[in-house]
Amino acid sequence: MYCLDEYLKPIWQGNIVYDESVMVVKDSKGNIPLQPLAYDAKRIISVKNAMLTKEYTEGVDYLLADGKVKILDNGSIFIMDYDEYFPKSDENNKVFATDDGFTIWREGAFLHERQIVVTYEHEISDMYFPSNQKSDLSINEKLRKKENISLVFYGDSITFGWNSSEITNTSPYLPLWGKLTALGIKDRYGYDMVILENEDFSGSGNIKYINTAVSGTSALWGLENVQERVCKYKADMVFLAFGMNNPKMDPDAFKDTLCKMIYEIRKDNPSCSIVLVATTHPNPYIVCTRGHREAFVPALYQIKDELGNIAVSDMTTLHYQLLLRKPYHHMTGNNINHPNDFLMRQYAIMTLHSILD
Repeated sequence: MYCLDEYLKPIWQGNIVYDESVMVVKDSKGNIPLQPLAYDAKRIISVKNAMLTKEYTEGVDYLLADGKVKILDNGSIFIMDYDEYFPKSDENNKVFATDDGFTIWREGAFLHERQIVVTYEHEISDMYFPSNQKSDLSINEKLRKKENISLVFYGDSITFGWNSSEITNTSPYLPLWGKLTALGIKDRYGYDMVILENEDFSGSGNIKYINTAVSGTSALWGLENVQERVCKYKADMVFLAFGMNNPKMDPDAFKDTLCKMIYEIRKDNPSCSIVLVATTHPNPYIVCTRGHREAFVPALYQIKDELGNIAVSDMTTLHYQLLLRKPYHHMTGNNINHPNDFLMRQYAIMTLHSILD
């Protein structure tokens, strides 16, 4: 239902964006605003539901207007009322408080089933191009030789995979970002298979994918549990993705916690390559999730420079750049802090960019 090569194409490369997500919400006056995209579109190639089971018709369901998508109110694209997205009262604890009211919270596939995806052509621009990093990870030699490698992904609910369509068992069943990253490495280096933790790892040309992330966890939890959930695997590369649940942690303390985690990982596995994954942002409307996660990014680069054999996947900055163009609800799976399929893809894309030489 989708092309993995297209889905793992960096958003800053070329002039086509594939299946960028949108969720249509009326404004406070009941109007349907134009839907902005990451770039101003000059041609819309397709608009589908996020499940990829239905394609909408230009001129009937939508139009292109000023580089944005104009949703027609007599078409068949789902349009959420303003009062549904910003309810006036607490609906059975399915809302979170904003500065002046509430906004909805839904897990599962609720939002996914109400989103659309747009494939479009745009003028070439480098507005999202991340800084180039020379990949000097020790794993690179193994990758070039297609030696068997094992990857451990360790973090919170985002790394666990909520709310990817695979986890919510909804079409198109897109894998979570860690598995997408493993698949991207497989295709880039010509590996044969991505093997799950409990599957046979004999033979050659295989990538073992291990995900030990746990929802709701913080960096401190990560340090406390690193022996059981990471060290015992003696992996070739470990992805550490914390920060969403540490909104106001002192950046120096955050750095120190990650350094201690890396020390434990490398104590008996000194050649292990580490990827530090900076978190995306939570919903800016929600009061209780606010913090200074962007302050963690410099700390990650400091760790990279000080310890070596480390890469940084800066999703914090990429998500911020996208939020300058698009509202948060276009890219979320639960309207609090979980990515939808589109943002899960960006996690994998940015991570692959940081590690592939």
